[in-house]
Amino acid sequence: MFFIIGFSIIFLALGLSATLIGQLFVGYRNVIRIVGGIIVIVMGLALSGLLRPKWLMVEKKWEFRGEGTSYLGSVLVGISFAAGWSPCIGPILSAVLVMSATESAMGISLITAYIVGFAIPFFILGLTLGSVRKLAKYGAILSKIGGYIMVLLGVLLLTNSMSRITVWLIKLYGGFTGF
Repeated sequence: MFFIIGFSIIFLALGLSATLIGQLFVGYRNVIRIVGGIIVIVMGLALSGLLRPKWLMVEKKWEFRGEGTSYLGSVLVGISFAAGWSPCIGPILSAVLVMSATESAMGISLITAYIVGFAIPFFILGLTLGSVRKLAKYGAILSKIGGYIMVLLGVLLLTNSMSRITVWLIKLYGGFTGF
């Protein structure tokens, strides 16, 4: 749980920063949307394995050989994990941050959904650590599927179809007034 809190701190800070930056650049919304769509497409291609840029696949590791564990140590490991594990989380996180910057009203919701989606597998794996090897065989196919979905979302963002779909859904359900 404290490991999850650690990486949530970093992701929340990144999401809030992207939302704030998005609000500052509201006048350049179309340019940010187009560039963001291209970034999401490239990240989706990288996640799917169709594109393998070396600069994106670099992994940095930090090893700490201390005695014992603590809750604070788990939070610090979570923070370090979030800050340094970009080859695996970079494409999806980039997509979420770009979408937070272009749709600043949804920024906190998007990053919260990302954190929850990222935390659930770690929480489940923490409870069932012995079954990790069984899940590993599905990692490559799930990565490819996720990459293809990101390419689709990038195209929707690039062509402004995401906004049109949102407007269509709002009209379809009679308008959204919140919870």
